[in-house]
Amino acid sequence: MADEPLSHRRVLRIALPIVLSNITVPLLGPALFGSFFLAFVFFFREFAISVLLFQSGTEVFSVAMFDMFTNGNIGEVGAVSVIFVAAVVAMLAALSKLLKSFSLYGD
Repeated sequence: MADEPLSHRRVLRIALPIVLSNITVPLLGPALFGSFFLAFVFFFREFAISVLLFQSGTEVFSVAMFDMFTNGNIGEVGAVSVIFVAAVVAMLAALSKLLKSFSLYGD
C-alpha cells in the first residue's frame, strides 16, 4: 500500500504537484493539526525555563502573570488566567471538532 499512490501516478501520468495536493496533503493534515495543538498545550504550560531566563521587556505570558502575582495584582492575575484557560479550552474544542471531521468511523 505504501507505493500505491506513486504507481497510480506513473500509470496515469499524473504530475507530482497534483499527487501531492490530492493525496499527500490530505493524509498529513490530521497529523499536522494534532501535533500543532499538542505543542500548543504543552508550551503554554511550560514556564520554568522562562522564569529563569527572562529579561526585562521580553517576558513570556506566564512570567508576566507570575510578576503580576508577586507585585500583589491578584485580581489581574485571576482575570488573565481565566482568559488563558478559555483560550486553551477553545483551541482543544477546535481540535476535537476538526479531528471528528477526519474520523474514519463517523463517530
